[in-house]
Amino acid sequence: MVDIPQAPPEAYASYFVQPLAPIGGSLVGSFFVGLIPLFLVLIFLGVVRLPAYASAFISLVVCIFIAIFGWDMPAQQAFSAIANGLVFANWPIMWIVFHAMLVYNVAVRSGVFTIFRRWMLTNTPADKRVFLLLVAFSFCAVLEGVAGFGTPGAICSALLVSLGFEPLQALTFVLLFDTTPVAFGALGIPVTTLGRLTDIEADKIAAMLGRILPLFSLFLPVYGLYFYAGWRAGVIECWPLSVVAGISFAVTQGIFANLVGPELPDLLSGLVSLLSIIVFVQFWKPKFREEFRATMNATAIDDDPTKTEVQAEETSEQSPAPTLMSRLQFWKKKQPLAPALPTASSSPSSKPRAIRERLQFWNNDKNNSAASVASVGSGLNVANPAAANDKKEAMAHHVEIAPTSNAFNRDEEMAFSQGELEKPSAAPDLVKPTLYETVVAWSPWASIVIVVIIWTFANVSKYGAQNVQFPHLHNRVWLTLYDKPYAAIWAFEPLCTGTAILIANILFSIIVIIYGTQTPDFTLMLFKEAFIDTCKQLMWADVTVSLIMAFAYLYNYSGIVYTIGLTLSQVGRAFPFLSAWIGWIGCFLTGSDTSANSLFGNLQVVAAKEIGLSAILMAATNTAGAVTSKMISPQTLTTGVSTIRMHGKEGQVLRRTIPHSLFFVCLVGAITCFEQYVIPGIIPPEN
Repeated sequence: MVDIPQAPPEAYASYFVQPLAPIGGSLVGSFFVGLIPLFLVLIFLGVVRLPAYASAFISLVVCIFIAIFGWDMPAQQAFSAIANGLVFANWPIMWIVFHAMLVYNVAVRSGVFTIFRRWMLTNTPADKRVFLLLVAFSFCAVLEGVAGFGTPGAICSALLVSLGFEPLQALTFVLLFDTTPVAFGALGIPVTTLGRLTDIEADKIAAMLGRILPLFSLFLPVYGLYFYAGWRAGVIECWPLSVVAGISFAVTQGIFANLVGPELPDLLSGLVSLLSIIVFVQFWKPKFREEFRATMNATAIDDDPTKTEVQAEETSEQSPAPTLMSRLQFWKKKQPLAPALPTASSSPSSKPRAIRERLQFWNNDKNNSAASVASVGSGLNVANPAAANDKKEAMAHHVEIAPTSNAFNRDEEMAFSQGELEKPSAAPDLVKPTLYETVVAWSPWASIVIVVIIWTFANVSKYGAQNVQFPHLHNRVWLTLYDKPYAAIWAFEPLCTGTAILIANILFSIIVIIYGTQTPDFTLMLFKEAFIDTCKQLMWADVTVSLIMAFAYLYNYSGIVYTIGLTLSQVGRAFPFLSAWIGWIGCFLTGSDTSANSLFGNLQVVAAKEIGLSAILMAATNTAGAVTSKMISPQTLTTGVSTIRMHGKEGQVLRRTIPHSLFFVCLVGAITCFEQYVIPGIIPPEN
């Protein structure tokens, strides 16, 4: 017989008391009813293939009915909880996402992003397998370490697409690699939040995570390369690169998590891994394969506002509808992957072959080097007003043009893209950026990292912070599982991390202005277009995140989520395995490891003490399990597709990532059981 906690009689007079077994008095029956909204999100996204915002809306409506009629939550408090979620979704979450994406769009519009890509192509082998680890594994971890909330997926997937990856493929692998960094994301906020809620030292939780996650970090590079390129091309031919990436990341993550704390493991492990890969490929390169040749797309998908979503999806939708078996075995390529080819927005009648030839800058005739063209899209440096006008017109259409000194001027380039000129005998060389250009290319990301680090360690966000008590909800709900009133406070921090990224964007914008010699009108247009791009990209993302957070808050304050957590905690010695699944559910709901820890952190600790398990290990497992569902959370998916023109196609990504998510969470549960029952000495002491 399950001992279901009960609220004191006096609580019923002043509070809405969360029932833990409202459906016929059965905890198990209530558990399955409570899972209905979760299953609906997965079904509508992955099976019915509705857009994320539509799936979230339907699930929210169903959750409202279940909360009011199943859990007897007063309608006034139900809609107050929804309002709380809507507010939190927009501040701080979307405030952070918006400014991170604005930095990206300013870099794209100004040409800095082109220099950044050119730096990568000229300082590392032009091999997609190398860029998969360099961008999706290492660089993504750096961005996750300072920002999070889905922005690393959006930025890194766009970068991979611009280097020749298919959009669906790019986002899938970025989300796959962006798992172990999530626990220490945003300079360790998930861990510090968990420590504050559970009264466990954050350093001990970080140390425990440092004895779980590095195991994943070590093997994640070879795991990803296997599913991307296969056994021979991905594992056998690239194992030295996987070893360097995995060891450099895992060792750094383990050392700083155990010896320093939760703030720096992600950021430093990402940087160390990034530098290690760059240095290593100067001395070793994987065997050349034409199907993995990286390309510098003249017009990246995310750069062209006139390109429709249908056009952007052509690379993943050209083949006939796949069978169920082919969907499950998506990693088995039937034919070599072709580089993603841009569509010339200036003319719908452009010849695809001409575009392909224009992009294959590597086929350089060394005997005819005099005819080679300088770098594509060299940046902002405009030598004269006429060229500035050309730049202004090109910016309006997102056309990357070469300097006036190149053999191909802008008019010839446009005519060539429209098929009016033939391919010259010698293709253009890609010129290595100068030191000055390199500094400019890395300036947007460096400015974010430096400003956010200073912002966090100086506690700038605490200045001017206001705690707003939500009416009809704050201390009006009795949290039966913990036997106390449930606070409903929105922490409004005008100087939160999103504001720090805004300051970083201002610093980067100053660099853009200094680097270029444009007229004031052109500069103003650049920032205006970047702002408009960001608003367009995040419009549906904002709607989806708002609906998902409203759903999560209602799920939380109604008590449904605690019914699910209490049911899973009744399994006795099998709890360490299911502990990972509790965190998995929390992050899937909210898209945030921090929010997952807020939901279930205390539940994990209470259950651990009742069963006789390690509270530190169970708290850390909640975080480790949560990172495995980040790749399937609707919030993450809708932000990730915003830059690669796949709006409304989140279900395609979900079907690619959910097998990995389920495998990873089972692996976390198995490791937790092994550490709890076989090597308990690895767990930090609680006292």
